[in-house]
Amino acid sequence: MASYLTGGAIDETLGDLDGNALNLGTAFDEISEKSATRYFEQHPEGKKGGVEASTLFNCMTLAGFTNYAVEWWHYDINNWKGV
Repeated sequence: MASYLTGGAIDETLGDLDGNALNLGTAFDEISEKSATRYFEQHPEGKKGGVEASTLFNCMTLAGFTNYAVEWWHYDINNWKGV
């Protein structure tokens, strides 16, 4: 069973106080190399979105979540993959 179906995974983004999504570098669920969580840290010339993605990563990992490195938005808790 997939971790999504059992509640072990979550897709997250950040927003402002008005509920508008912040720019994390790519569109949510975009399939591209720029969707990697650390892409903008490794490619500083295209820095747009890197600070926000790093903020999301730091907050989520401090709370015990693990990031799927090729998707800045994807996290699971304690690497729980279901049964």
